[in-house]
Amino acid sequence: MKWEPSENCGFSQSKTLQKSADCKNNVKSLLAYGSGKTLLKTYNRIIELREEPSFKWGKVITSENLGKSSVISYLRQADGFVGYLVAANVGKNQSELVDLVQRHQLASDTAKVVFFDSIDLTNHDDFKINNTISASHIILHPYQLLILKI
Repeated sequence: MKWEPSENCGFSQSKTLQKSADCKNNVKSLLAYGSGKTLLKTYNRIIELREEPSFKWGKVITSENLGKSSVISYLRQADGFVGYLVAANVGKNQSELVDLVQRHQLASDTAKVVFFDSIDLTNHDDFKINNTISASHIILHPYQLLILKI
């Protein structure tokens, strides 16, 4: 666990300690980032979503003909209830532009962000909770997960 972005990640001033190449993702930076994101909050949000009727007993509708896409996605919807679209880039190195409207033959282009997770600490203003976004033009970077209310 890296503590701070200084030399040796805040562990020691000693010159005998092997220098770490990457101290930018560390405890101090995560706490100062201001996102309020913690593992506990992430799990609690997922547990909240599991209580939604579409996640409880809705059908899982996948798309076909993904080709070489590293973005997997599916629609989860219970009859008579709002649906959710789950998309994740499971690739290691490549960001990908996806048109979820075309992929899942959605009636509307707009969707509301209800969950977003990324290992990347950079700003993701487009994917803030409750933002309304276009589901036809989404760029997902590696290891990003997006859940939209449709």
